[in-house]
Amino acid sequence: MGFRFRKSFSLGNGLRLTLSKSGPSLSFGKRGARVGVSKRGIRTSFSLLGTGISYVKERRFKKP
Repeated sequence: MGFRFRKSFSLGNGLRLTLSKSGPSLSFGKRGARVGVSKRGIRTSFSLLGTGISYVKERRFKKP
């Protein structure tokens, strides 16, 4: 089992900066709908609050 690290900072107006071992990421949106950008790609997520049902779509950046 390995160690994990993640720290999230709210920057206001639905903007969030997350720092982790794999690198920083930036996301924006409100509860139930968020878009995040990291070095891996773009992640869009939607959820029906209170139900546990969610949908996530990831678009990976191509390696040069």
